Amino acid sequence: MASQLHDHHQLHFVLIPLMSPGHLIPMVDMSRILAQHGVMVSIVTTPLNATRFSSTIERAIESGLSIQLHQLQFPSVEVGLPEGCENIDKLPSRDLIKNFFHAASLLQHPFEQLFDSLQPRPSCIISGRNLPWTTNTACKFKIPLIFFDGMGCFASSCTHSLMVSKVHESVSKFESFVVPRLAHQIELTKSKLPENLNPSSQSHLKKVCDRIRSVEHEAEAIVVNTFEELEIEYVKAYKRVKGNKVWCIGPVSACNKLKLDKAERGEKASVDEKLCLKWLDSWEHSSVVYACLGSICGLTTCQLVELGLGLEDFEQTIYLGNKRRREITRTREVDRTRRI
Repeated sequence: MASQLHDHHQLHFVLIPLMSPGHLIPMVDMSRILAQHGVMVSIVTTPLNATRFSSTIERAIESGLSIQLHQLQFPSVEVGLPEGCENIDKLPSRDLIKNFFHAASLLQHPFEQLFDSLQPRPSCIISGRNLPWTTNTACKFKIPLIFFDGMGCFASSCTHSLMVSKVHESVSKFESFVVPRLAHQIELTKSKLPENLNPSSQSHLKKVCDRIRSVEHEAEAIVVNTFEELEIEYVKAYKRVKGNKVWCIGPVSACNKLKLDKAERGEKASVDEKLCLKWLDSWEHSSVVYACLGSICGLTTCQLVELGLGLEDFEQTIYLGNKRRREITRTREVDRTRRI
């Protein structure tokens, strides 16, 4: 058993996720999978992010898994963020995302101080690919670095194709174009592209994304939370782009066997579970459809209003939950539509 080996033979992986739900949640799952294979795992994050999964890690430790949780202070106020803003889903405005990544880059020095004190000596770093400074840290301590990619291979292949071909740069905002060199015919418009791929966007992400792409080749591999059977053509395509250094390890959520572990993934719900179940039970069986736009959905208020108005056309009972409800002005009343 790996747990019975002498310290200098013990594999010790250090995981530092980007402070975002799409990275934190699967990388915590990954830590448990690694520990189940006899690897010692140290997770490094910030205090408020640690509270989101500390109970899950405590149960894992009680079950005999070798996992440690370390916390670094996040310099929110120093970079102009509200105090306690330690996760991208807490940003009051997407205009502050540049500040957030600046704060994340300032974690390098305290991370290296912590890293130098860890025992046994770490064998590998697994970092969110959005933390490019970890390449310098891995080089400094002469250990392998693996990036975690929160996107699937399809999205990554599309992004790469557009970055190389630049086909989107020669069309108008709402003119459709075909993404080249893909296994299927995928049509998009410039208006549907993320900020870093929209040349007309005054994006605060461009320099950050350029920095990330410039160091990706320095990692030993990229692990992706997907499986080949789901998107086989795009796994092959992404491997060609990355020189076969793509490892599909998903879905990592399958490691959650206990109902409590499933329920506690991510931030604690702001609504009462019993009330939700009572409300669901008040409807006919299989009559409710739940759709989620993601915890860091970047839709503008105007886009959300358009979405709500589009849903009204279904002439069904719609509940549209939104954290920015005070910004939304109702343009008309529809009896069968309610927004909360």
